[in-house]
Amino acid sequence: MIIKRFEGKVAVVSGASQGIGRAIALRLAREGAKVAFFDIAEAPAMKVVEEIKAAGSEGYCEVVNSKDGAKIQAFVKNVIAKFGTIDVLVNSVGADVSKPFLALTEAEIDNSIAINLKGHAMLTQAVVGMCMKEKKYGKIVTISSDAAHTGQANSSMYAACKSGILGLSRTWAREFVRYAINVNVVCPGPTLTPAMQKWAEVDPKNFEATKAGIPMRRLAEPDDIASAVAYLVSDDASYITGQALSVNGGLYMH
Repeated sequence: MIIKRFEGKVAVVSGASQGIGRAIALRLAREGAKVAFFDIAEAPAMKVVEEIKAAGSEGYCEVVNSKDGAKIQAFVKNVIAKFGTIDVLVNSVGADVSKPFLALTEAEIDNSIAINLKGHAMLTQAVVGMCMKEKKYGKIVTISSDAAHTGQANSSMYAACKSGILGLSRTWAREFVRYAINVNVVCPGPTLTPAMQKWAEVDPKNFEATKAGIPMRRLAEPDDIASAVAYLVSDDASYITGQALSVNGGLYMH
């Protein structure tokens, strides 16, 4: 039996066409939320809208690049016009460039910051400023990574931006508490996203070594991350704010 913790609620999830974002959108939909999201991949996004409908809820999506602040603002306005409000925000967009730091170009550095940090800031500013501040209610979770705690070779800007998410979110938690908005972070460990599955095919030896290093002897499934997010954006977590929850099977223990 599925508990409908989000009946009557509206959730916004960025980057929900696949992987962790898709799992979060579907989990919230199954628990009763209407789910709006944006992504740059139109065809997969429309499939997720149909999956949300199949889960018994209502979905809405737009093709938006998370680097485009004006389109993010317009998207948030459209969601409020369609659904009347926004109760939950999950910042889930992420992108990585696997390259040694000394080999990165200025354009790659700028692009990583725009996608992995600036986009989250722009979306959160829009949702809180247009809706949550006035209604004095909101739940925000941003997806970071355990790379924020440990660093990650050949992913320097990704790790840096994921660390930045921790600082941003803790500041938001302090600033937004007056509006009864909870702000938290989920830090996934290695997770079986499409990108990870491609890596498993290209480099099976290192993939198996990574899996063997996890105490639970498996990588996370996207649904494992979605479960943590669903808890933190529910009223069950009403006294939790400014926290970072690692979901990594015990790989890193902080």
